[in-house]
Amino acid sequence: MKVKQHIPAFITGPEPIEAEAETLAELRALEFVNRWEKDPLFDRWEVASGRYLMAIMRGVDGAPGKFWVVAYLDDPSLYGLPVWTNSGA
Repeated sequence: MKVKQHIPAFITGPEPIEAEAETLAELRALEFVNRWEKDPLFDRWEVASGRYLMAIMRGVDGAPGKFWVVAYLDDPSLYGLPVWTNSGA
């Protein structure tokens, strides 16, 4: 299924990368996805609103964690990821 990199609207220049990923392992191997897992504060992946891949980050020194939209997914059900509830990271 198609995966399209999310680039925030305030960033100009680069075009979003589009790729194919049929499994969670293939999704996690995509460079623009995998770089999030390398961040020491990365905690887990979740899916929001049925199509947004979210990187959930741990907070530091008791602060709440942050979350970021990383990509748009054609069929998130392929990956078996939990649904984002915004219950805090």
